[in-house]
Amino acid sequence: FLQLGGRHIDTAVAYQNHLAVAAACQATGLAPRALVVTTKVWPLGFHGTLEAVLQALRELDGVAQVVALLHAPGATPISSLTKPRQAGILSAVGVSNFTPRQLRPRQLRELRADVAPTWKRTGSGASRPRAPTWAPDVLQTELHPWWLERELVRLCQEEGIQIVAYGSLGSPERKSETLANRDIQRIAKAHDLSPAQVLLTWAVQRGMRVIPTTAKRQHMRDALAVPFHTLSQQAMAILDDMPQWKEAMYHPYLEQIL
Repeated sequence: FLQLGGRHIDTAVAYQNHLAVAAACQATGLAPRALVVTTKVWPLGFHGTLEAVLQALRELDGVAQVVALLHAPGATPISSLTKPRQAGILSAVGVSNFTPRQLRPRQLRELRADVAPTWKRTGSGASRPRAPTWAPDVLQTELHPWWLERELVRLCQEEGIQIVAYGSLGSPERKSETLANRDIQRIAKAHDLSPAQVLLTWAVQRGMRVIPTTAKRQHMRDALAVPFHTLSQQAMAILDDMPQWKEAMYHPYLEQIL
């Protein structure tokens, strides 16, 4: 993937592959500033989560800019991520698998409450504390035409949170169904794209980032070409109007946190 031009790898502590990711990044010979690795840590309380972040950084060994996310909601102060961000050892921080309930204004205020204030220099040369306005830089969540999460998308847009969509093809369990969908097939034919490219392009045109998973080189090439494609307004309207599934396919924590 990196040899083909990919520059962002998504992983997690739970995937147990930081050392392999670091070795792959190192083998490219690319400078760390050219690569981004997103990893996710479980919410283990302040000290447990902070140590998990630091261990992930040790394993990744400086081969890339690192983004750290809380893998799921939990009783963990966000400062376990923002402190290393403020120290300059994380490039960005965020959350994963959060629902609208965890990102409404009151909950965001609670997330931000323990973030240390920054200092702003005034015209007179003196400094004064500035209240933290930090919002998660990133939300990683399942999003595709059959799971639109309209309220969640609206909240993220209002708060300036970048959405990174996973499950863009509908999940391994249902992608044979979604890719064979007649509307998807018609749109793919009209735009000279594969059905997978149609779904990925829809997400990118909606302002999301995508992290598709594949071991096939051609599929990697197809995914890397997505930013150069554009769907028509009619095609986007069709995709925006897909019947919604009753539940997310990937979300392992949904029943616990709704």
